[in-house]
Amino acid sequence: MHPHWYAALKQFLTDAQILKDPADCISYSYDNGRHHALPAAVVLPHTKEQVQAIVRWCQTENIPLTARGRGTGTPGGAVPTADASHFF
Repeated sequence: MHPHWYAALKQFLTDAQILKDPADCISYSYDNGRHHALPAAVVLPHTKEQVQAIVRWCQTENIPLTARGRGTGTPGGAVPTADASHFF
């Protein structure tokens, strides 16, 4: 994760809500299908306001965002693109 991304996310998330270590992000790199790609980071918002802030920030910074539920789908919809330059 780029250091300035982390600093920006810290404006509306706690440290515990931002996963940036690849070991922490690995379980978010796949779903029930065959596709997989490691995300740059995983964010775990607790409120709708945090979700809104994350989406707005990603849109402003032109950072791809992949929303994820439980990751049980099989089509690969909850898997980031291979460039891993985005957030969950």
